[in-house]
Amino acid sequence: MQLPALRLWFARPLILAVAVPLTLLAVTGLLGVRYWYKRGALSQSGVHSDQLIDSLEQGKTGLIATAVFIVFVFAGAALALAWLEASRRRKATEEKVQLQRNLEELRESENRWRAVFENNPTIYFMVDAAGNIVSVNSFGAEQFGYTVYELIGHPVLSIFHEADRDAAQTRLADCFEQLGRTVSWEFRKLRKDGSILVVRESARATLIKDRPVALIVC
Repeated sequence: MQLPALRLWFARPLILAVAVPLTLLAVTGLLGVRYWYKRGALSQSGVHSDQLIDSLEQGKTGLIATAVFIVFVFAGAALALAWLEASRRRKATEEKVQLQRNLEELRESENRWRAVFENNPTIYFMVDAAGNIVSVNSFGAEQFGYTVYELIGHPVLSIFHEADRDAAQTRLADCFEQLGRTVSWEFRKLRKDGSILVVRESARATLIKDRPVALIVC
């Protein structure tokens, strides 16, 4: 079990890089105060024994050594922070480039799928559980004399022959009750000009964004 303070200490290089030099700086300050206090005391006493002089020189040497050490620590901390910042920016740039690449690949995939969907010489309808047309390809709409926008949002039964609508509605309901299973039928459909087109269709219901839809191909 790790202590929260230890996890915070080792997980935050910035804290380490700042706290250590500040601690050493505080120690140097204390050593400096002690050195100047001893020197002042020695000057006031007028006593200049070899022991006191040696002690004062040792304190001076320790103070200089500590100061030099702090300079190196600060330099190391600065380099560490610079390296961390460079690593952070490099990682952010790499993630941004990867995200842009993924978006471009997604757009290319969508464009390819749309090109296949729109230009495939097969009739594709996508219908929701309420029986409304969610999507239709251009080729399919043209076979019935409509544009895509004239069909989207309208009941799919509206393009079935009136005598076949009840049976078509029943088969479509069967399709939604059996998600993932292919259901086939053959009915008469009406073009915009009133002419009849007999088609054999296959349909399969699935979930898209948690909503049931049926893909009808003929």
